[in-house]
Amino acid sequence: MKKLVFSLLAFTFLLTAGFNVSALANETKAAPEQEKTVTLTQAQQAEIGAIHKELLAKQKQLIQKYVEFGALSKEKADQVNNHFEKHYERMEQNGFEFPQHRHQKHEKPE
Repeated sequence: MKKLVFSLLAFTFLLTAGFNVSALANETKAAPEQEKTVTLTQAQQAEIGAIHKELLAKQKQLIQKYVEFGALSKEKADQVNNHFEKHYERMEQNGFEFPQHRHQKHEKPE
């Protein structure tokens, strides 16, 4: 009889604890913080553009070292460098704005 009472109490405790945890999780679930959209000035774009240009040069230098050490073929290095250049061009076209994360659900501006 004691085992049955203990089992029922344990079951009841676990059941109520589960409801409390799920209720707490639903309460604390807040809407993700929306990052504010900032439009960069021409001076800011120029400064960030210069940094991106430096990064592009360093990336190309790194890829060249991989080719030099035989870890990467010249053809593959050209593909990678082409990819880096296209990325830089896209960033430049978009005013060097920080790209949004692809996997988040974005709300459409009204």
